[in-house]
Amino acid sequence: MGQAIGRGLIHADAVPFINLEPDRVEKLWSHYKLHSDGFSLDPDGLKHILKVIFEDDDDFEQKCRALFARLDTDKNNLIDALECLATLASASGMKPQRKLTFVFDLYDFSESRELLLDEVTLLLKSTVTGLCKISLHETTPSLKEFEDLARLALKLEPSPDGKAVRDVVSTISRAQFCEYAVANPTISSWLHHYDDLETPVAVPTDFGLQLLPVSAEYVHYKAKGPFEPRPGLPEDALCLAKYAALTPKVPEGEEAPLPRTATDASLELEWVFGFGAPGSRGSAAYCVGDDVAFHAAELAILRSAGEEGVGQKFIRAHDSTVTALAVSVDGETVATGQSGDARIVVWSSSSPVWKSTSASGAPDNSPPSHFSAMALPRWFRRAVQEPASPRHRAGVASTAWRNAP
Repeated sequence: MGQAIGRGLIHADAVPFINLEPDRVEKLWSHYKLHSDGFSLDPDGLKHILKVIFEDDDDFEQKCRALFARLDTDKNNLIDALECLATLASASGMKPQRKLTFVFDLYDFSESRELLLDEVTLLLKSTVTGLCKISLHETTPSLKEFEDLARLALKLEPSPDGKAVRDVVSTISRAQFCEYAVANPTISSWLHHYDDLETPVAVPTDFGLQLLPVSAEYVHYKAKGPFEPRPGLPEDALCLAKYAALTPKVPEGEEAPLPRTATDASLELEWVFGFGAPGSRGSAAYCVGDDVAFHAAELAILRSAGEEGVGQKFIRAHDSTVTALAVSVDGETVATGQSGDARIVVWSSSSPVWKSTSASGAPDNSPPSHFSAMALPRWFRRAVQEPASPRHRAGVASTAWRNAP
């Protein structure tokens, strides 16, 4: 069967019947159930069914005859009623999920919300065949391709001889069918191939691609040719004079010096989107009042929710990537550790102000040292031991051994 590519190209005879509003399709289905005598329709039967949604259309009969001619490919003056309804629903303005449930209900002859293998095959064959009939450059897949998709839907093993499996017991529920159709790339591609068909009709190319036609506005814009450069305005003179006065004169052959002064504008951090914890665990934890402490890059962040909404507060005591975080048992005190010099920052979650900082202060190639003058409870040791460097872990282990409770 293969996946459908791009947007479906609809024949002009079927254009008036595509992208119908969902309530009109539902009305069409209800009218058919009340007034139909069988599973086939002649031209008068189709006109009687469609009249309920085209009451005020003067050209309705002509459009109806044109649609009937597209669907009556064997020229026996009869069309499949369910195929017609499934085609109009699949090319309508319904949401994809509702299209699947609508077509499922068409072929749920027992009204048990379950379909047998043959019913799933008939559903797929009728729907795709009808869509191919109203489309341009579409070829109807073979029956075996529909049977293979139906077997996959019911999770049936193929027969050893490759012939169709005769199974009259296995069924698939409505929810399972919708889940399978969305997950199956072939069915999903056909579903989206006929979705939102009021967008500009694509133009097929010899490469298998489809290009949208250029809009009239763009053609009018390009017809004007290139724009002339903006002429100098009187108010530009003051700006140019000020720029010339502030720009240092550089002798020929030399490069202008890089500016060393800070810019006049300043940026303020308002919100951190995302979360960073490469190579670390336990990098987010609840604090007092269900606030959440986490880290990203060189920041420790406290997310809180109050009467004014959700907000964030930031601890900027780190100068390297934060790789560890831990919270005390009472949820008040938070410790965050960074890579590099193994700095540990201890701060309060009730008022995000850092209390103290401890670091070895030694270069990376120096002997291990410990964090002095700090008692390390278990939650604090967990904050710095796992993701830190070997030098970092050695220093913490030394202090932890001397200060263990």
